[in-house]
Amino acid sequence: MAVKAAVTAGDGCVLKHGQDLKEKNGTKRKAEEAPEGDESPLKVCSIRKMTRLPQEEVDSILAEEMDDDRLPPEYKALKRHNPDLIPSPEEEMDEDVVSFYDVVREFYEIGEDFREFQAWVRAEYAKNGYVEVDDEYLRHQKEMEAMNEARKEALKGFDFSGLLDL
Repeated sequence: MAVKAAVTAGDGCVLKHGQDLKEKNGTKRKAEEAPEGDESPLKVCSIRKMTRLPQEEVDSILAEEMDDDRLPPEYKALKRHNPDLIPSPEEEMDEDVVSFYDVVREFYEIGEDFREFQAWVRAEYAKNGYVEVDDEYLRHQKEMEAMNEARKEALKGFDFSGLLDL
């Protein structure tokens, strides 16, 4: 019988039970996990180059605490008052209020995304003793580092000493 092929959410394929897949990066995966039967397919994930994260970065990710206690009091108050962080029809009339809702909602979403990522890193590290990420993650990290450096450079010219009473 012919091998069934399908494209699902990106570049993937379906294999017949027992068929080999030779990936671009040289690894080989058998479809032995597929249910028994000649026509039983195994969905194969996208082929991506993976890179092992340095131990220091894994440690840093796992040590980071996304604690809601560190949030600005205004953010916490809005979340307590409106847990969904969706402005009421009356509030939607004020652009500043809508913008504030957007900022707070984005802040909470970033925190939740990081907690999910951190849980994934913790699970991968527990399972393998290391964490591998794809090139997309590495590209994003480089972009964020460049943006942070540019922000630091831009802020060097400002004197903030009068703004903070320490």
